[in-house]
Amino acid sequence: MNRDAMLNGVAELARAAILGNLLSEVDSLAAGIERSGWVRGAEGGRWLCPDDQAWNLWSADHAADWVTWHGGEATVSINVQPAQQPGRVRVPAHLQFAIERIDTPSEGLPRDDERALRVARTGSPVARWYLAGEDDLPDDIVELLRHDEDPAVSAAVDARFLKPGPLG
Repeated sequence: MNRDAMLNGVAELARAAILGNLLSEVDSLAAGIERSGWVRGAEGGRWLCPDDQAWNLWSADHAADWVTWHGGEATVSINVQPAQQPGRVRVPAHLQFAIERIDTPSEGLPRDDERALRVARTGSPVARWYLAGEDDLPDDIVELLRHDEDPAVSAAVDARFLKPGPLG
């Protein structure tokens, strides 16, 4: 299984999770992983990529846990939660899919105000748009982005930092 085949396998698992009951129970999970080209490892829940031992997959025996692939320069994770109705509130089914660099902490890099200011002033519109989505920006950078020439950037800042009024 080359990298393209491995990535296609991850996409196939995501597609199966969305369209079917792949992650509803352990047997369908195992069948889907096997169809994607993985082979069972010696440890329970661990799957191996037969052509590249640097890639492995960890899975659990119920749908609420994360299925995680480790290898190369990234970690790829997927989590599927079935629809639930605890009381009167219905929580819809949802899928979480994450791709993280292995050289970056999962909680993100530490805040870098100098970099943020540089991106706000000279970054591309897309870089500024991503910056506008960050949680913890200094007020001066928020103001720069709020008055950005690109309406998508200023809208992203407003969506992230605009304080709700008294009615919510």
